[in-house]
Amino acid sequence: MSTRPGARNWLSQAARGEAWAPGEKVSFLSMITPLGIMYFMDQLSNVLTAISHPTRRAIISQLSSGPANFLEIAKPIATALNAVTKHLKLLERAGLIEKRKQGREVFISLRAEPLREVAGWVHEYERFWNIQLDQFELHFKDKKEEKENRL
Repeated sequence: MSTRPGARNWLSQAARGEAWAPGEKVSFLSMITPLGIMYFMDQLSNVLTAISHPTRRAIISQLSSGPANFLEIAKPIATALNAVTKHLKLLERAGLIEKRKQGREVFISLRAEPLREVAGWVHEYERFWNIQLDQFELHFKDKKEEKENRL
């Protein structure tokens, strides 16, 4: 369910053109309408795009150890600081990171929930591949039996 009060009205929010916050939680049942599925797939696309680049995966890996400030994130990355900023913006749009200001510093932390959504989506296709592999195995067992029967 949603973490935001009144988010059950997401359909009317979308109709008014109001955007959801990145990474906002919604129940799966609320995604069965065409608009909900489009949002889920769009969010899924954002997450898959975000994790498609090795630099962003390295940032995710680094943040899995705990929050860090911008310079701590940028230090191990051999690229310009503005490129790191762009990577962080992509991760933020996908809902994979959140920023928290503490005094003068801004700390960036990992939000792994969108990765769980990707894992769930991939899991749906795991059943397909298991069926395909089972059929593949049966095919070769049948071929082996045919060959043994001929001998």
